[in-house]
Amino acid sequence: MIIEKWKATDVTVTKLRLEIQKGGEGRVSSWQLVPGASDISESKTEFKVENLKADEKYRFRMDMRRPGEATPVYVESNIGK
Repeated sequence: MIIEKWKATDVTVTKLRLEIQKGGEGRVSSWQLVPGASDISESKTEFKVENLKADEKYRFRMDMRRPGEATPVYVESNIGK
């Protein structure tokens, strides 16, 4: 299990989505939505990601959007194991 933590400093952000990339590298299309993390409340500051393999590397990114924005604004983590 990994606990991803963040702090949204832009108070106008209303949509949060947490995504994962297995292996920590790859194409843009290799990013997947973390189960249960598609509509995170802007007041939440962490999310538990479970069912991960201990011998795998993962990278996470948070999609933070303001109302009316269609283009994602990503904040990416370092590669973690």
